[in-house]
Amino acid sequence: MAKKLGVFFSGFGSQYVGAAKDIYDSSRVVQEYFEEAYNCLGINFVKLCFASSEEDLTHLDNAYLAVFLTDIAAWSLLGELGVEPAVIAGLDAGMYSGLFVAGGFSFPDALYLLNKYLGFYQEFLATNELKLWRVTGLKQRVLNDLLGAVQANMEITVINTHSDFLIGGSELEFEKLRKEVMTLMLDNNKIDYKEVPVALGLNSSILAEPIANKFKIYLEKVDFKDLRFPVLNSVTGKAILTGKVLKKDLVSQIIQPINWPKIITGFQDCDLIIEVGAGKKLAALLQQVYPDKEILTLGSMADLVQVQVALGLTNTFNIEDIYDSEPE
Repeated sequence: MAKKLGVFFSGFGSQYVGAAKDIYDSSRVVQEYFEEAYNCLGINFVKLCFASSEEDLTHLDNAYLAVFLTDIAAWSLLGELGVEPAVIAGLDAGMYSGLFVAGGFSFPDALYLLNKYLGFYQEFLATNELKLWRVTGLKQRVLNDLLGAVQANMEITVINTHSDFLIGGSELEFEKLRKEVMTLMLDNNKIDYKEVPVALGLNSSILAEPIANKFKIYLEKVDFKDLRFPVLNSVTGKAILTGKVLKKDLVSQIIQPINWPKIITGFQDCDLIIEVGAGKKLAALLQQVYPDKEILTLGSMADLVQVQVALGLTNTFNIEDIYDSEPE
């Protein structure tokens, strides 16, 4: 019996110089994606992804676009085989990867929307000095009570677990919250906090509504289609199946916190889960939640053999049948 496959696309933080270079060198299909991306945005993605610096790749716009292309390059190893996932998910750039793979919009439209979103995101950050904190060791109810007590214009932007959250706000507001958290830390050594990159997500009605308002205007220029595979909404964990819902959810996911536990629940019926792209952290987190499931990563040619074996494709697939033996 065929295994029920779940695919999770890597997101921000997975990028590194040279990611998926071996796939690019081996696949004309992937090379054409990079060429089309250049034609769409005028960016030399070969140089960006394979010959820039780690510092360059940490920039918000570079990172998201590089992750998207790396995700698609890695997916091509499965896509050429006709593999059909039962469910797909992804965070930030990875969400766009999943929606493109599922047929929700075209490759140029994926780049167009992602680039518009990044432009508004950076424009907003340039005029608002915002910070992102990771707070661990507190329950959500307690954290919300703290935010209310200090009357800070802050919100939870990402729910990692029942006691692990990202919070967005200004430096001044964080100073108010810091004192409360430090007081709690005196009695509980499991509580901790630290600043993290803002690019990890400002998904909040308070913080990101100006971004969402500008972004949604450009959705009218995109032809959204019904999806071939279910893609999990990053906020509710519910499956996106239609173009109409997709158009609505792209906005709602900007102004509501990402809910990692709800996303994970969507993979509970899968036999095999593969993190596709340069990352491995999401696969490790999934393995903690589902210790008995088979969970793999696919970000390079070297990962492909293990994935083939897991999918039972070792007798039907010869890599030379799809990929050129020498790079072009």
